Amino acid sequence: MSASNIFKKLGKGIADFAELNVQSFTGDLKSAVATTKGQGSVIDWKDLMNKAATTGSVSLVASTQIKFDGDSSTFYETNATESMRTSHTEAVVAAQKYRNGLLKLFKKELDTIVSTK
Repeated sequence: MSASNIFKKLGKGIADFAELNVQSFTGDLKSAVATTKGQGSVIDWKDLMNKAATTGSVSLVASTQIKFDGDSSTFYETNATESMRTSHTEAVVAAQKYRNGLLKLFKKELDTIVSTK
């Protein structure tokens, strides 16, 4: 793959790095849960969220948005328990660590491309 194509692909991916969004939900979806049958997850998440409006109840408990420049906003539902807040915070930290790992990987690849010229 040429450097030009690599930079085009990276450019498309950079938009995803502009902000990090983590949402935490609670609800009753026992009748809505479908499995992905060996596709890497026990729950078919798209199916779950699509059916939630008709066969279950889902409530947004917490939502965090972190922009690339470090600005962030966090929402907690009024009745969010301490356990829910802690779980959401742990999900945000995990997402940040994952994002950091991807950025390091991209940097390493870019350094390799630049050093070969």
